Amino acid sequence: ISSTGHLIVVGQLLNFPEAIAGTFEIFIQLGAILAVIVFFLRDLLSLLKRAVKEMSARRLLLNIAIAFVPAAAVGFLINRLIEERLFNPFTVALAMVAGGIVMLLVEWRPRKPTTTEIEQTRTSQALGVGIAQIAALWPGMSRSASTLIGGMLMGLDRPTALRFSFYLSIPTITIASL
Repeated sequence: ISSTGHLIVVGQLLNFPEAIAGTFEIFIQLGAILAVIVFFLRDLLSLLKRAVKEMSARRLLLNIAIAFVPAAAVGFLINRLIEERLFNPFTVALAMVAGGIVMLLVEWRPRKPTTTEIEQTRTSQALGVGIAQIAALWPGMSRSASTLIGGMLMGLDRPTALRFSFYLSIPTITIASL
């Protein structure tokens, strides 16, 4: 479910003023990121403490940074194009349908996960998740779904892909909100 996509479609239907919609979107994203931080607070604090001594914790933090870069770079480069061409109800609805189809295809595809612990995530897997996150630049394409699907296609099991996706959401949504 893409919160941005729903805001665009519903905002258009309700004739919502664009300035108010933008502010509303920022607060929704900030609320989402706060929820993730609160939910994972103990795990995140533990990870940060362990990163001082443990290579696996440092590697996970580095992998999150690596996964952040592709969408951040592409978003920075084509932000104006995205705003001009993709922020309309038709393209948003198209993204929602396309995302749903991709989710179904990934669910139906038999797979054997190679990674079942988040700190075992390889750099190549993190980069794959980051590349998948680029799809979320298309308004209506869920960031969570894009990264979850990317993680599963890269060999992460569902729980590990979900956790990685949520950890990755912290820098991604924070920067997007700013």
